Amino acid sequence: MSTAAIRKKLKKIWCSILGTETVSGDVNFFDAGGNSLLLAELKKQTDQEFGTDISIVELMTYTNISSLAEYISSLIS
Repeated sequence: MSTAAIRKKLKKIWCSILGTETVSGDVNFFDAGGNSLLLAELKKQTDQEFGTDISIVELMTYTNISSLAEYISSLIS
Protein backbone atom coordinates (compact mmCIF):
# COMPACT_ATOMS: atom_id res chain seq x y z
CA MET A 1 0.00 0.00 0.00
CA SER A 2 1.38 3.40 -0.95
CA THR A 3 2.02 6.13 1.57
CA ALA A 4 -0.54 8.29 -0.26
CA ALA A 5 -3.20 5.57 0.18
CA ILE A 6 -2.31 5.24 3.86
CA ARG A 7 -2.51 9.03 4.26
CA LYS A 8 -5.97 9.07 2.64
CA LYS A 9 -7.27 6.35 4.98
CA LEU A 10 -5.76 8.09 8.01
CA LYS A 11 -7.47 11.36 7.06
CA LYS A 12 -10.80 9.55 6.97
CA ILE A 13 -10.15 8.01 10.42
CA TRP A 14 -9.01 11.31 11.90
CA CYS A 15 -12.03 13.20 10.52
CA SER A 16 -14.35 10.59 11.97
CA ILE A 17 -12.71 10.68 15.39
CA LEU A 18 -12.35 14.46 15.53
CA GLY A 19 -15.85 15.09 14.17
CA THR A 20 -14.69 17.26 11.29
CA GLU A 21 -15.02 17.16 7.53
CA THR A 22 -11.36 17.83 6.77
CA VAL A 23 -7.99 17.84 8.48
CA SER A 24 -4.57 18.89 7.25
CA GLY A 25 -1.88 16.24 6.86
CA ASP A 26 0.59 18.22 8.92
CA VAL A 27 -1.60 19.34 11.82
CA ASN A 28 -0.84 17.86 15.24
CA PHE A 29 -3.58 15.49 16.48
CA PHE A 30 -3.90 17.38 19.75
CA ASP A 31 -3.96 20.80 18.05
CA ALA A 32 -6.80 19.52 15.86
CA GLY A 33 -8.93 18.80 18.94
CA GLY A 34 -7.67 15.37 19.95
CA ASN A 35 -7.24 14.25 23.54
CA SER A 36 -6.09 11.10 25.34
CA LEU A 37 -9.46 9.36 25.02
CA LEU A 38 -9.62 10.11 21.30
CA LEU A 39 -6.01 8.91 20.97
CA ALA A 40 -7.09 5.50 22.29
CA GLU A 41 -9.84 5.42 19.65
CA LEU A 42 -7.29 6.44 17.01
CA LYS A 43 -5.10 3.51 18.04
CA LYS A 44 -8.02 1.09 17.82
CA GLN A 45 -9.20 2.23 14.40
CA THR A 46 -5.68 2.52 12.96
CA ASP A 47 -4.75 -0.97 14.13
CA GLN A 48 -7.97 -2.38 12.65
CA GLU A 49 -7.52 -0.61 9.32
CA PHE A 50 -3.85 -1.47 8.79
CA GLY A 51 -3.40 -4.67 10.80
CA THR A 52 -0.84 -3.03 13.05
CA ASP A 53 -0.27 -2.83 16.79
CA ILE A 54 0.89 0.75 17.17
CA SER A 55 1.54 1.84 20.74
CA ILE A 56 0.16 4.99 22.31
CA VAL A 57 3.77 6.20 22.66
CA GLU A 58 4.25 5.80 18.90
CA LEU A 59 1.05 7.72 18.22
CA MET A 60 2.36 10.49 20.46
CA THR A 61 5.63 10.46 18.49
CA TYR A 62 4.00 10.55 15.05
CA THR A 63 1.39 13.18 15.83
CA ASN A 64 0.35 14.19 12.33
CA ILE A 65 -1.07 12.26 9.40
CA SER A 66 2.00 12.63 7.21
CA SER A 67 4.50 11.28 9.74
CA LEU A 68 2.12 8.54 10.89
CA ALA A 69 1.54 7.44 7.29
CA GLU A 70 5.31 7.18 6.73
CA TYR A 71 5.65 5.12 9.93
CA ILE A 72 2.79 2.78 9.03
CA SER A 73 4.22 2.37 5.54
CA SER A 74 7.51 1.19 7.06
CA LEU A 75 5.63 -1.33 9.22
CA ILE A 76 3.51 -2.92 6.51
CA SER A 77 5.89 -2.88 3.54
